[in-house]
Amino acid sequence: MTIPTFPTELPVPLASGYGAQRYDPRRRRAYDAGPPKFARRYSAVARSITLTMRLFAWQVAKFDRFYIDDCQEGSLPFYMKDYRIDGLNLLDENGLVLTDENDVPLLWSKIMLCAWGDTPPSFGGAIDTREIVSFSIVELP
Repeated sequence: MTIPTFPTELPVPLASGYGAQRYDPRRRRAYDAGPPKFARRYSAVARSITLTMRLFAWQVAKFDRFYIDDCQEGSLPFYMKDYRIDGLNLLDENGLVLTDENDVPLLWSKIMLCAWGDTPPSFGGAIDTREIVSFSIVELP
């Protein structure tokens, strides 16, 4: 089975609709008296991410085909670049941009293995011939 990749033709998600939260890897034990005790439950922790995009009609169709056909209605995992850091300059310990031997800046590159969130993508709120799509994904560890 080949793992599909999120379409590169789709725009960068909106900054205003971005949200991320790590799952809690701790197991909590409560006692009759005193503070609770926490212990590690998982060795690797997933991260939940919410994204919002403004899409033209052809981009909505591309998104739908990816979700419905390639990911089989959200039941298959997929690869997606981390829009938060992908393409940013790499910096050294002094905050200076790292470059190669031709003085071309080195860039971050991060590809995430993702699963779709608990609810399917929601569409609505058309603005200037674009439609808003909101969805959640889970970055797998």
